[in-house]
Amino acid sequence: MKRNIGDIDANIRIMVSFFLAYSYFINSNPTQLQTVGVIVAGVLMLTAVIGNCPIYRILSIDTCKGKSCGACPHKKR
Repeated sequence: MKRNIGDIDANIRIMVSFFLAYSYFINSNPTQLQTVGVIVAGVLMLTAVIGNCPIYRILSIDTCKGKSCGACPHKKR
């Protein structure tokens, strides 16, 4: 599977997922919105680790270009 998430994009996804998970686990009685947030956090973390986002594939977006991603088959410029 070809990567379509660059290093910067993956780092942002990881930071946002930690924030969403933290906001869920810090409360003793989380709201429904926080429950949805922790599910979104899991999806963001999974796509960041795998390096492939299905929504990016559908929209033909590729943030893994050039020097931003060391594991991509793209040519270095």
